[in-house]
Amino acid sequence: MWARQGIELSGQVKNLFSTAIIHACSGLAYLRHGKIDAAFKQLQEGYTLSRDADIRAVISFAAGSLGHAYLLMDRPEEALLILKDVVNQKILESSIFPSVYSITVLAETYLKMGQTDKALQTAEEALRIFRQRGERCVGAWALYVMAIIQSENNSRQIKEAPHTYQLTINLAEELNMKPLQAHCHLKLGQHYAKIEKTDLARSEFLNAIDLYRSLGMAFWLPMAETRLSEIDGETSSKA
Repeated sequence: MWARQGIELSGQVKNLFSTAIIHACSGLAYLRHGKIDAAFKQLQEGYTLSRDADIRAVISFAAGSLGHAYLLMDRPEEALLILKDVVNQKILESSIFPSVYSITVLAETYLKMGQTDKALQTAEEALRIFRQRGERCVGAWALYVMAIIQSENNSRQIKEAPHTYQLTINLAEELNMKPLQAHCHLKLGQHYAKIEKTDLARSEFLNAIDLYRSLGMAFWLPMAETRLSEIDGETSSKA
């Protein structure tokens, strides 16, 4: 409701800066709840406005959010196309939003494209900025992406992944970032399932399901339910 009103008002005053911000922020709100189609429409509009009008204060944030939407749509090449042009020092220094966010999305994009070394290097840069500047909310997302990277089979840091997930969960709980908590439980469950720690995996999947249901995050809920069903099926077959 508030997003629609903001878009209507910004359109009435014909202020491109305000319009770009409201589209980007409302799109991110939809994205966090897994409403991908609605999010994509708003984020594309926010990114296009900020790019065409050279609104550097907004463009890296808009690109980061749109890039994240592309990742959820399994289109990492398109995410990379927009992110590589905005993750540079000049644009990031001009942004009114935390620079960690777009760098973090770029790290996840590299991971989706199978470029694990680049993903790790980029995530480390995001965490360095987070620790230097104290951008805690986006820093929590950077920790989460680092944990995903560490969980990869070929990662040199795979043993550190559970600890990084737990650090992320702790910070997310402190900041009341429940969607991030849910994602951490899902990914941590996947990690434990991969290394055959079935009881721990099941517990994490149940935590994820409870949070996704309570938050109405229907996009991710079937993934968690499917993984739980797989774990239960494997346990039954071994009994």
